[in-house]
Amino acid sequence: MQMKCIGSDGSMNMAEERSPIKRQYETRQIFHPSLQKRKITIIYIDNELDLPSFSFLVYEARNGGKSGSVSGKMTHIGRAYKIIELYRELDLLGLKWSEAEEEDIRIIRNRMLCWDMSNNADYDYYDHEPIENDTMNQKLSVWMKFFKHQRWMEANTRMVMGTKIVKAWLPDAFLQHVNGTRHGERFKMVERWNLMVRPSPRKLYYPALSKLEFEAFRTRLREIDIVYEVIALLMVDTGLRVDAALEFDMSIFSGWMKHLNMGGKNLHDDIPVKYTNKGGETKVCEISLNTVHEIQKLYRASHYNKRLQHYQEDWNGDDEPLWLREDGKKIFYRDVQRAFKEASRAMHRIHNPITPHHLRHTCATWLVIKLSEENKIALGIIGAEPHPMIMGVLMNKLGHASPQSTLRYTMTAYKLQPRKESKHGNMMVLTPLAIQYNKSVQSLLLEKALEEFGYEFDEEKYDMIKFAIKQGFAVDY
Repeated sequence: MQMKCIGSDGSMNMAEERSPIKRQYETRQIFHPSLQKRKITIIYIDNELDLPSFSFLVYEARNGGKSGSVSGKMTHIGRAYKIIELYRELDLLGLKWSEAEEEDIRIIRNRMLCWDMSNNADYDYYDHEPIENDTMNQKLSVWMKFFKHQRWMEANTRMVMGTKIVKAWLPDAFLQHVNGTRHGERFKMVERWNLMVRPSPRKLYYPALSKLEFEAFRTRLREIDIVYEVIALLMVDTGLRVDAALEFDMSIFSGWMKHLNMGGKNLHDDIPVKYTNKGGETKVCEISLNTVHEIQKLYRASHYNKRLQHYQEDWNGDDEPLWLREDGKKIFYRDVQRAFKEASRAMHRIHNPITPHHLRHTCATWLVIKLSEENKIALGIIGAEPHPMIMGVLMNKLGHASPQSTLRYTMTAYKLQPRKESKHGNMMVLTPLAIQYNKSVQSLLLEKALEEFGYEFDEEKYDMIKFAIKQGFAVDY
């Protein structure tokens, strides 16, 4: 068999093609052999455990987090699916992972990015949309770790990766230069696969939905299945990540009325509920009684019991799940992803689909808008530091908050918030104090500069005020 290839000079040529490999993939969850009470995702191929990926995923669960710590649950699941994606792409080329060479991965990369083999965009040649550069780099990062792990395990592989050691700037440390001091390291050296591409453009705002957009989104989710609508309601009210939302404590729905009858609360009040964060720790978040009431009315009281009967027909000893499809199947992360993508297409959001994490950003942004309206906090003027009330509430709601993330949420809220025109139009205003003392502003602008100029960034020529104006800020001298 032969296949068309695009040569380095752009010409078409024919190359020998192997027959595609047809294999069935599935993921299963087991307890980690050494991490207490921690489940991990593993891969089965044609109903047999895949040992190379098993070894890699066991290692990554324990050491794949920041600075070699335990990786988050959803991060680990994502890595398992990225390995399956690697296997499937190689299947199309008629290759097993041990037979793959770097050029094979480049072919896969270019197809995903809709590039020709000269690494130039060629969108007319492909019948699919290109993925984001950052998404491609995330896949390549996992694949690089996988192949390095197999080398470490002394497995037979034809893969020889071309890598280089590059400077990764540390914006917070670099601010020492901005502030007129020099001490410590301003960068770290990291290994980078040569196949990795330029990062996607960084945005100054988080991808949050307006109230009108969310109403349209939940309507589309309801058309798919009511369960996805109520999951979205839960996430946008609590700010929970999708994995925590899928494992939500269902006991809250059996006793919520007592808060109204005996607790002296009304539907607009919040109540605490425990959840498990991405690191496996038990935390507490708040949910409004109105959201509990709405989920109870839309789903629990009208659909849940019938779905549970279907589920119990195939019950395998697990606890009763809260979220079930119409056919009684338990809802998993991939189900939510697919539903969100389908609802986004129905809203004609083809290139910017709504993801589960967008609802976490939306929750935080709406909270900032509410705080600003109730306490008359001006969001459009950035001073020497983030507003302490906003930062404190975000910390309580999200479980973490930094001055920089607070600034981003403030900017996102200002963008969504209805407002009167000012002398600066719709632009946010940076005061002299913000330029001189607000490290969050300095760090945010520096990240954009590092992304824009890449390895050509010159710290001695960097002019923060000029760059801020270029990024659309109004600078009030």
